[in-house]
Amino acid sequence: MRRPRNDPLEEQLAHALEQAGIDFACEDDPRNTKRLDFYLPQHDLYIEVKRMHTERLTDQMSRAENIIAVQGPAAVEWLCAMLVRPRA
Repeated sequence: MRRPRNDPLEEQLAHALEQAGIDFACEDDPRNTKRLDFYLPQHDLYIEVKRMHTERLTDQMSRAENIIAVQGPAAVEWLCAMLVRPRA
């Protein structure tokens, strides 16, 4: 079972990933070696969630090649909707 997120945007994305049946590791999970918000091991992909751009994001984006940066509540909401929408 996943650990609760401190950030509501991260919690929203974690919930969407669970609903979509996508395995993920949170920042404190040993599988998430780059220590970004989420790691999707089946896709070797990281997701970093931010409310707004910060200088820290530049450092985080340099940690791995395959990172999706999701910035702002509307972007998180859109990504979550895409993850859980019915597949055709």
